[in-house]
Amino acid sequence: MLPFASGVQATHDPRSRVHPRLVKVGDPVRYELKSESNFAPNWTVAIQVSVINDDGSVGNVISVMSISVQTLSAGIPFLLTEMTFSPGIYRIDLNFFDSVGAPLGNYFEYVEILPRTLEIDLGLSRGVVALGQTFNVRVENQGTREIFYDGQYGLERFREGRWTPVMPRIGAFGKKILLGAGFAGLCQRVRIPAHAGAGRYRILKRISYFIKRAIKGKTVSETFYARPGR
Repeated sequence: MLPFASGVQATHDPRSRVHPRLVKVGDPVRYELKSESNFAPNWTVAIQVSVINDDGSVGNVISVMSISVQTLSAGIPFLLTEMTFSPGIYRIDLNFFDSVGAPLGNYFEYVEILPRTLEIDLGLSRGVVALGQTFNVRVENQGTREIFYDGQYGLERFREGRWTPVMPRIGAFGKKILLGAGFAGLCQRVRIPAHAGAGRYRILKRISYFIKRAIKGKTVSETFYARPGR
Protein backbone atom coordinates (compact mmCIF):
# COMPACT_ATOMS: atom_id res chain seq x y z
CA MET A 1 0.00 0.00 0.00
CA LEU A 2 1.13 3.54 -0.68
CA PRO A 3 1.75 5.32 2.66
CA PHE A 4 0.24 8.57 1.39
CA ALA A 5 -2.96 6.94 0.06
CA SER A 6 -4.76 4.36 2.19
CA GLY A 7 -6.15 1.47 0.16
CA VAL A 8 -4.07 2.15 -2.97
CA GLN A 9 -1.50 -0.42 -4.03
CA ALA A 10 1.27 -0.08 -6.62
CA THR A 11 2.11 -3.30 -8.42
CA HIS A 12 5.80 -4.27 -8.34
CA ASP A 13 6.28 -2.04 -5.30
CA PRO A 14 10.09 -1.58 -5.27
CA ARG A 15 10.26 -1.06 -1.50
CA SER A 16 10.16 -4.82 -0.93
CA ARG A 17 12.82 -5.71 -3.51
CA VAL A 18 16.43 -6.49 -2.68
CA HIS A 19 17.61 -7.90 -6.02
CA PRO A 20 16.82 -6.63 -9.53
CA ARG A 21 13.59 -7.82 -11.07
CA LEU A 22 14.42 -10.20 -13.92
CA VAL A 23 12.55 -9.72 -17.19
CA LYS A 24 13.10 -11.45 -20.53
CA VAL A 25 13.82 -9.20 -23.49
CA GLY A 26 10.60 -8.42 -25.34
CA ASP A 27 8.42 -8.86 -22.25
CA PRO A 28 6.88 -5.64 -20.93
CA VAL A 29 7.76 -3.96 -17.66
CA ARG A 30 4.43 -2.79 -16.25
CA TYR A 31 3.46 -0.48 -13.39
CA GLU A 32 -0.15 -0.22 -12.23
CA LEU A 33 -2.17 1.32 -9.41
CA LYS A 34 -5.07 -0.50 -7.83
CA SER A 35 -7.50 1.02 -5.33
CA GLU A 36 -9.83 -0.76 -2.90
CA SER A 37 -12.46 1.95 -3.42
CA ASN A 38 -13.34 4.71 -5.88
CA PHE A 39 -10.78 7.44 -5.41
CA ALA A 40 -9.92 10.75 -7.11
CA PRO A 41 -6.25 11.41 -6.22
CA ASN A 42 -5.51 14.01 -8.93
CA TRP A 43 -1.86 12.93 -8.93
CA THR A 44 0.95 13.33 -11.39
CA VAL A 45 3.36 10.40 -11.56
CA ALA A 46 6.74 11.18 -13.11
CA ILE A 47 8.56 8.08 -14.36
CA GLN A 48 12.27 8.18 -15.13
CA VAL A 49 14.38 5.36 -16.58
CA SER A 50 18.18 5.34 -16.20
CA VAL A 51 20.81 2.96 -17.48
CA ILE A 52 23.07 1.22 -14.95
CA ASN A 53 26.72 1.35 -15.95
CA ASP A 54 29.09 -1.64 -15.84
CA ASP A 55 30.58 -0.35 -12.56
CA GLY A 56 27.11 -0.29 -10.94
CA SER A 57 26.65 3.46 -11.02
CA VAL A 58 23.51 5.13 -12.36
CA GLY A 59 24.17 6.35 -15.89
CA ASN A 60 22.25 8.28 -18.52
CA VAL A 61 18.53 8.93 -18.32
CA ILE A 62 16.93 7.34 -21.39
CA SER A 63 13.25 8.03 -20.75
CA VAL A 64 11.14 10.55 -18.84
CA MET A 65 7.34 10.64 -18.81
CA SER A 66 4.52 12.13 -16.73
CA ILE A 67 1.24 10.33 -16.14
CA SER A 68 -1.88 12.09 -14.85
CA VAL A 69 -3.95 10.01 -12.42
CA GLN A 70 -7.30 11.72 -11.99
CA THR A 71 -9.51 8.86 -10.78
CA LEU A 72 -9.12 5.27 -9.63
CA SER A 73 -12.02 2.82 -9.78
CA ALA A 74 -12.40 0.18 -7.08
CA GLY A 75 -10.64 -3.06 -8.00
CA ILE A 76 -9.75 -1.95 -11.54
CA PRO A 77 -6.01 -1.61 -12.28
CA PHE A 78 -4.87 1.76 -13.60
CA LEU A 79 -1.95 1.31 -16.02
CA LEU A 80 0.78 3.84 -15.38
CA THR A 81 3.15 2.59 -18.05
CA GLU A 82 4.25 -0.47 -20.00
CA MET A 83 7.79 -0.46 -21.39
CA THR A 84 10.18 -2.82 -23.16
CA PHE A 85 13.97 -2.62 -23.12
CA SER A 86 17.04 -4.11 -24.74
CA PRO A 87 19.22 -6.39 -22.55
CA GLY A 88 20.87 -4.57 -19.66
CA ILE A 89 20.20 -3.27 -16.14
CA TYR A 90 18.02 -0.22 -15.55
CA ARG A 91 16.80 1.91 -12.65
CA ILE A 92 13.18 3.00 -12.82
CA ASP A 93 12.06 5.89 -10.58
CA LEU A 94 8.40 6.64 -9.80
CA ASN A 95 7.80 10.10 -8.32
CA PHE A 96 4.32 10.97 -7.03
CA PHE A 97 3.07 14.59 -6.82
CA ASP A 98 -0.22 15.98 -5.58
CA SER A 99 -2.53 18.37 -7.46
CA VAL A 100 -0.36 21.42 -6.69
CA GLY A 101 2.95 19.72 -7.48
CA ALA A 102 4.05 18.92 -3.93
CA PRO A 103 5.99 15.64 -3.71
CA LEU A 104 4.19 12.72 -2.05
CA GLY A 105 6.68 9.92 -2.41
CA ASN A 106 9.49 8.49 -4.50
CA TYR A 107 10.14 4.83 -5.22
CA PHE A 108 12.60 3.09 -7.48
CA GLU A 109 13.61 -0.40 -8.49
CA TYR A 110 16.28 -2.05 -10.59
CA VAL A 111 15.24 -4.19 -13.54
CA GLU A 112 17.56 -6.55 -15.40
CA ILE A 113 16.54 -7.41 -18.95
CA LEU A 114 17.81 -10.85 -19.95
CA PRO A 115 18.42 -12.03 -23.52
CA ARG A 116 16.37 -15.03 -24.62
CA THR A 117 18.68 -18.02 -24.34
CA LEU A 118 18.17 -21.73 -24.89
CA GLU A 119 20.01 -23.82 -22.29
CA ILE A 120 18.51 -27.23 -21.58
CA ASP A 121 19.96 -30.11 -19.58
CA LEU A 122 18.73 -33.57 -18.70
CA GLY A 123 19.25 -34.31 -15.03
CA LEU A 124 19.87 -37.97 -14.14
CA SER A 125 19.60 -39.40 -10.64
CA ARG A 126 22.53 -41.75 -11.35
CA GLY A 127 25.61 -41.58 -13.53
CA VAL A 128 26.15 -45.35 -13.32
CA VAL A 129 23.16 -47.70 -13.50
CA ALA A 130 22.96 -51.47 -13.13
CA LEU A 131 21.28 -53.30 -15.99
CA GLY A 132 17.65 -53.84 -15.13
CA GLN A 133 17.72 -50.94 -12.67
CA THR A 134 15.39 -47.94 -12.66
CA PHE A 135 16.59 -44.34 -12.41
CA ASN A 136 15.03 -40.89 -12.71
CA VAL A 137 15.46 -38.29 -15.43
CA ARG A 138 14.08 -34.76 -15.66
CA VAL A 139 14.28 -31.78 -18.00
CA GLU A 140 16.08 -28.74 -16.56
CA ASN A 141 15.48 -25.40 -18.26
CA GLN A 142 18.51 -23.22 -17.47
CA GLY A 143 17.82 -20.67 -20.21
CA THR A 144 15.37 -17.78 -20.39
CA ARG A 145 13.07 -19.22 -23.08
CA GLU A 146 9.95 -21.20 -22.25
CA ILE A 147 10.10 -24.75 -23.60
CA PHE A 148 7.62 -27.58 -23.99
CA TYR A 149 7.89 -31.33 -24.45
CA ASP A 150 5.97 -34.59 -24.10
CA GLY A 151 6.59 -37.65 -21.93
CA GLN A 152 8.75 -39.61 -24.36
CA TYR A 153 12.49 -40.26 -24.22
CA GLY A 154 14.85 -42.28 -26.39
CA LEU A 155 17.66 -44.58 -25.30
CA GLU A 156 20.84 -45.32 -27.29
CA ARG A 157 23.99 -47.38 -26.70
CA PHE A 158 27.47 -46.50 -27.95
CA ARG A 159 28.96 -49.48 -29.80
CA GLU A 160 31.60 -49.80 -32.48
CA GLY A 161 32.08 -46.06 -32.73
CA ARG A 162 28.44 -45.02 -33.14
CA TRP A 163 25.20 -44.60 -31.24
CA THR A 164 22.65 -47.36 -31.78
CA PRO A 165 18.98 -47.11 -30.69
CA VAL A 166 18.06 -49.49 -27.88
CA MET A 167 14.61 -48.15 -27.04
CA PRO A 168 13.57 -45.33 -29.42
CA ARG A 169 10.51 -44.46 -27.34
CA ILE A 170 10.25 -44.60 -23.56
CA GLY A 171 7.15 -43.30 -21.83
CA ALA A 172 3.79 -42.09 -23.04
CA PHE A 173 3.35 -39.34 -25.63
CA GLY A 174 0.66 -37.55 -23.60
CA LYS A 175 0.06 -33.82 -23.41
CA LYS A 176 2.76 -31.24 -23.92
CA ILE A 177 4.41 -29.99 -20.73
CA LEU A 178 5.26 -26.28 -20.56
CA LEU A 179 8.40 -25.44 -18.57
CA GLY A 180 9.29 -21.86 -17.71
CA ALA A 181 12.74 -20.30 -17.53
CA GLY A 182 14.83 -21.50 -14.62
CA PHE A 183 12.56 -24.44 -13.73
CA ALA A 184 13.02 -28.20 -13.69
CA GLY A 185 10.34 -30.64 -14.81
CA LEU A 186 8.97 -33.59 -12.88
CA CYS A 187 11.11 -36.71 -12.64
CA GLN A 188 10.30 -39.60 -14.94
CA ARG A 189 11.32 -43.18 -14.18
CA VAL A 190 13.39 -44.99 -16.80
CA ARG A 191 14.43 -48.66 -16.69
CA ILE A 192 17.45 -50.05 -18.49
CA PRO A 193 16.65 -53.46 -19.98
CA ALA A 194 18.51 -56.25 -18.23
CA HIS A 195 19.52 -57.78 -21.56
CA ALA A 196 20.83 -54.52 -23.09
CA GLY A 197 24.49 -55.11 -22.23
CA ALA A 198 26.95 -53.11 -20.17
CA GLY A 199 28.55 -49.99 -21.59
CA ARG A 200 28.00 -46.35 -22.42
CA TYR A 201 24.46 -45.09 -22.98
CA ARG A 202 22.69 -41.84 -23.57
CA ILE A 203 19.12 -40.77 -23.06
CA LEU A 204 17.58 -38.33 -25.54
CA LYS A 205 14.73 -35.85 -25.29
CA ARG A 206 13.05 -33.76 -27.98
CA ILE A 207 12.38 -30.19 -26.83
CA SER A 208 10.28 -27.57 -28.61
CA TYR A 209 10.28 -23.77 -28.26
CA PHE A 210 9.01 -20.66 -30.02
CA ILE A 211 11.01 -18.16 -32.07
CA LYS A 212 8.94 -15.35 -33.56
CA ARG A 213 5.77 -17.47 -33.33
CA ALA A 214 7.41 -20.37 -35.18
CA ILE A 215 7.88 -23.71 -33.40
CA LYS A 216 11.47 -24.92 -33.39
CA GLY A 217 12.85 -28.19 -32.06
CA LYS A 218 16.04 -29.45 -30.48
CA THR A 219 17.19 -32.83 -29.21
CA VAL A 220 19.13 -32.85 -25.95
CA SER A 221 20.92 -35.82 -24.43
CA GLU A 222 22.82 -36.96 -21.37
CA THR A 223 25.25 -39.91 -21.16
CA PHE A 224 25.59 -42.51 -18.40
CA TYR A 225 27.09 -45.93 -17.94
CA ALA A 226 25.38 -49.26 -17.39
CA ARG A 227 27.11 -52.07 -15.51
CA PRO A 228 26.11 -55.71 -15.10
CA GLY A 229 23.44 -56.29 -12.48
CA ARG A 230 23.83 -58.53 -9.50
